[in-house]
Amino acid sequence: MKINRLFMSNSAFLPLILWIAIGGSPLVSFGQSTPFTFEKKGLFNSRTAIKMCGFALSQEQLIEFMAADPEMDEYTRPLTGLFLTKTILNTTGSILSTFPLIQLQLDQKPNLNLTYAGLATLATSAVLNKLFTKKAKKAATFYNNGYREPNPQAKFEWRPASNGLGLAIAF
Repeated sequence: MKINRLFMSNSAFLPLILWIAIGGSPLVSFGQSTPFTFEKKGLFNSRTAIKMCGFALSQEQLIEFMAADPEMDEYTRPLTGLFLTKTILNTTGSILSTFPLIQLQLDQKPNLNLTYAGLATLATSAVLNKLFTKKAKKAATFYNNGYREPNPQAKFEWRPASNGLGLAIAF
């Protein structure tokens, strides 16, 4: 009778114990499932597109993806700040550079200083867009490397092998 009670009390906790064991297992990981890929696009291959699962991500989608990953916080905040600044400058520059055209339509003397300020703001926005792309590529590489900074330098090292000591290239 006591054995039956002991078995019944353990069988109630068995699914809970299995769930905890599987959930804490090193086989279950929340790491990267698919890496980012980079592709050159545009007329002169001047624009870098960041792709995931074969689809090019927009800048907003990239920021949303990185914001959902707590390991990417050090990259998400600067990218978000650059994106917002670039968007505000782009909008302001567009409005400032087209306002003199509206004045021409209303038969008023256009203020060319606004045009120059708008074009300068648009140029600044283009520079920030390039900076955003560079930092986004660096963040995607960090993600692809398993949350480690890439080491671009290769070096030769002596490492043990199955049949003795061998020369290996380490990255």
